[in-house]
Amino acid sequence: MYTINLSDPLTPSFSIPDGAYNGPGGNSANTSLRLYGRGALEWGESINEDLAKLLETFSGATAPIHPINGQMWVETVIYYRNTTTNVFYVYHYTDLSWHAIEVIESATAIAPTVGIHWYNTVSNTLYMYGQLYNQYPLAWMARSVVSHNTSPTGSTYPTQVLRVYDAARSSWSTVTLTP
Repeated sequence: MYTINLSDPLTPSFSIPDGAYNGPGGNSANTSLRLYGRGALEWGESINEDLAKLLETFSGATAPIHPINGQMWVETVIYYRNTTTNVFYVYHYTDLSWHAIEVIESATAIAPTVGIHWYNTVSNTLYMYGQLYNQYPLAWMARSVVSHNTSPTGSTYPTQVLRVYDAARSSWSTVTLTP
């Protein structure tokens, strides 16, 4: 069994049993990465994915699950709402352009269907129903939305926001970057 001690002495250590892994989809989950115990099989692909996630600073529209104190995440805003026409768009990286999407607007939760978007008109939050990393149960996932009164152009790229996880507050804090 491996015992993982973190930098902060006030943060409790955690263990990884032999032959198992700790992290998303594992026996337990103490971090956003998959950490493997002694003798675990078929770990190569996941270790490489962990390294890629670290290099990209967990870049994505959804916060990493099981964050630890000080973990960084680059939030990529990929949804846009035109406040004049009330049309929602999603940014496609394949053709580097915005595409209109169908969104159901309601003050109360709607029947969940995979891939559907629901805009909660009370909280002004956009949700998508689906799975995170294809490993977790289907659930509503909140999405970041940029709202403006002008339509995006093909050269408009998603905004990226650097966030750091603050375990004392159990929340992500925005990091202000100055040139």
